[in-house]
Amino acid sequence: MKKSQLFLAFVSFTAVFLFPRCGITLYVPNTVNSPLLGEKGDYRFNAGFVTQAPEITVDVQGAYGITNHFGILANTSFMSGNDDYDSEKNSHVLLEAAAGAFTPFGMTDADWKMGRLEIYGGYGVGWAEDNENGYQYKGNYNRFFIQPAIGLRQKVVDFSFSPRMAFINYSNYKSTDPNDLVDASLGFTTFEPTATVSLGYKKGRVYLQLSRVLLMSGRSDYERVTLFDGGEELNFNIGGTFCTWKQKEVERPPVSLRPEKEENKSDRGLERTGKPEPAPASIAIAGTDFSICVKEGGEPDGDTISLTFNGVYLARELELAKEPACFDVAVTPGQEGLLRITTLSEGIFTPNTLQILVRQGKKEKVFYLRTEKDKIEEIKFKQE
Repeated sequence: MKKSQLFLAFVSFTAVFLFPRCGITLYVPNTVNSPLLGEKGDYRFNAGFVTQAPEITVDVQGAYGITNHFGILANTSFMSGNDDYDSEKNSHVLLEAAAGAFTPFGMTDADWKMGRLEIYGGYGVGWAEDNENGYQYKGNYNRFFIQPAIGLRQKVVDFSFSPRMAFINYSNYKSTDPNDLVDASLGFTTFEPTATVSLGYKKGRVYLQLSRVLLMSGRSDYERVTLFDGGEELNFNIGGTFCTWKQKEVERPPVSLRPEKEENKSDRGLERTGKPEPAPASIAIAGTDFSICVKEGGEPDGDTISLTFNGVYLARELELAKEPACFDVAVTPGQEGLLRITTLSEGIFTPNTLQILVRQGKKEKVFYLRTEKDKIEEIKFKQE
């Protein structure tokens, strides 16, 4: 596509989505806060703009995981504008809070759960005023909402789909327009399917959100406080987000791997080799085929681990025992093999002591490794 075509496409996009609304606006749907929390202590902070509001409208939002499955939200949205030439003023403030439940699901080879399920319910209060053509329109309102969501969290991109449903009630809508003289209560219900994409790296990202306002009830009341053709429209919001990133990074063993001192009587036919090493990053092997065995380094006490080799699971939730669990593996000639060990639980006694046996034919190398819960150890296997 030529540069001129790209420019025209961008201008068209801007005209459709970013051009501010005109006319009476006492209700502006704020950005849907879908935080995609995964565990206790997770947080997300958003700051952005509602691009189709009649004046600059800023949304500031936060979320925090109180427990591993319970979170809270807080949102504020505010707009303030004044056109001295036309004596027009448009202002809007919304404050709301919510609470709900969430759970992660799915798993990668590094035990990172990318999927997110969540549901939040909340309440907000708003104040709005609009002066158009010498007439004043204003009203305070309450909003109750519920928003389930499903999404994905990754290092570079987040995505969520959240269909928010809200009930809005204006307790004292007032108008000085002679065609709409009223001092009454108004109410309507909306359904707002919303898609949000956040792009960035780990904690810092930019979000783009597209939603649609669909009326479930109270169309006449909705059109009275919005006065838009059709009554239902698309909303496009943009902004920045700062969030937790807790995927466990692959780390080199923080303690030394050392050969086993005592010989196992059942394995007297094996030739054991190895020298004490200060936290080696790799183990030398001969050939391409070998076996990796793991077992409890002390007394079995409920330690569980997961093992992957070159991104493929050898074991997901393996409880260490006195008898070794062995896995036949192979490396491509000239390539390295990568073993990842994740400690899922440390049992009764800490730290976890893991015994690793590397077997090739009649030769066996034996090592001890001390690990910590939720940390990932990485060991490379290189051909001699």
